[in-house]
Amino acid sequence: MSSSAILKLPSKKRRESLDRATSEYSESVELAAAYLQSRGIPIEVARQWRLGVVLDPLPGHEEYKGRLSIPFLTPSGTVHMKFRCIADHKCSNNGCAKYLGESVQSRPFGVLSLHMDSAKIVVVEGELDTICAVSLAGVPALGLDGANKWKPHYKYMFEGYSEVIVVKDGDVRDPDDPKKPTSAERFADTVVGALYDRGARAVSMPPGEDTNSFIRQHGVEAWLDRIGWGDSR
Repeated sequence: MSSSAILKLPSKKRRESLDRATSEYSESVELAAAYLQSRGIPIEVARQWRLGVVLDPLPGHEEYKGRLSIPFLTPSGTVHMKFRCIADHKCSNNGCAKYLGESVQSRPFGVLSLHMDSAKIVVVEGELDTICAVSLAGVPALGLDGANKWKPHYKYMFEGYSEVIVVKDGDVRDPDDPKKPTSAERFADTVVGALYDRGARAVSMPPGEDTNSFIRQHGVEAWLDRIGWGDSR
């Protein structure tokens, strides 16, 4: 696939469909208030990101009914959407996929952060971590998928930044193979390696924690201190 094919926007028809889904599902976001509160995300922040709940699925979205809709917003509209289970259970114990989505390529989440006036930017894994970093901690952040979803052209998003802080989730190691790198370690190594000329560095969360859980447990200032946001380079 050529680079031009990789970088092009979704078709006009698809963007119109995604924009419609974003608009309709966001009207029911209050149905996810309890779940969002459990993740430390105020309902007003959810509205800013146009999160929603699939109450009346649009054609093709029937399997997402009852899930949290997470639109990937850009200046050109919504270009992608994920659907997260918000049922009160552990998905892995119930044969339930935590996330579902249409079979299209992975895209960065939170690209509107690139318009924030900052010489530094944070990279996290996951959409909710991105929302917390931007709307609770007030720092520009991009959410990327795991190491195997990194695309070479992503590096161009980071031009002009003096520092890129890659937050490494505190994934629990495999007790049967403790030397095996965790998915978070592979992710951080991949991003830092690709962005070494942008001053990239990795910062680890404590075992079992990510940005969202750390901010909930310890507060925004503790998270900013943990990642060294106020440090000068």
